[in-house]
Amino acid sequence: CFPAATAEALAEAGMKGNVSFAMSRFVDSSEDFDFETDEQCKELRRVKALWHGHDDGRIKVDGGIYAEYTSNHQLWEAVADYCYEEKLGFQLHLANTEEEAEECLDRTGLSPAELLSCHRVLNVPVSAAGCAALTEEDRAILGKKKASAVLTPLANAKAGLSQGDIAPMVKAGINVALGTDGALEAGALDMFGVMRQAAFSARQSAGKHSNGKPGHCKGSGGIVHSPCI
Repeated sequence: CFPAATAEALAEAGMKGNVSFAMSRFVDSSEDFDFETDEQCKELRRVKALWHGHDDGRIKVDGGIYAEYTSNHQLWEAVADYCYEEKLGFQLHLANTEEEAEECLDRTGLSPAELLSCHRVLNVPVSAAGCAALTEEDRAILGKKKASAVLTPLANAKAGLSQGDIAPMVKAGINVALGTDGALEAGALDMFGVMRQAAFSARQSAGKHSNGKPGHCKGSGGIVHSPCI
């Protein structure tokens, strides 16, 4: 994660973007932690001062962690409180696999969404990547907090993972967005491919089968080819 370099590249390219920090803290939660002296937190404040609001808001800086399983509550709370005070967003990975969600439940008695909600992370605008293994209770929490779930259906499909159920998320009030994940995971940074995969996944989740109905392309002999999306 190189947020300062990313912000500089965005500025030079004329692109709009939110630059985030994927902070981790692999230490015992009983060890002392000081937001003012922690090197990652110092870098967050430095990059925020340099780039947040650049060019009439074209570039924004968000706080963030990589995931709940790479850090602890001291870091979550400190960064979330800073983001609340400075009116920043917060980015992280959340419940991308069933294994991740189950391990969190076994370790803490709570799902990832429940755990982070208890530690003030969802008190700020959150963009949560993954979200393929949310429970109904998780969706209710994220919807109530007006969080954004950034699904990566193409990368998840390539890895043989659940792709997330879009309709129940939207129904729960979650803002659903799409992302590529990395080029390594997805094979390409192709947003149109991601949109197609999201559409296929949503149809599969709904149990809908076209059988050549309107909205699909037919070739000679009535053979159904690919959906027109």
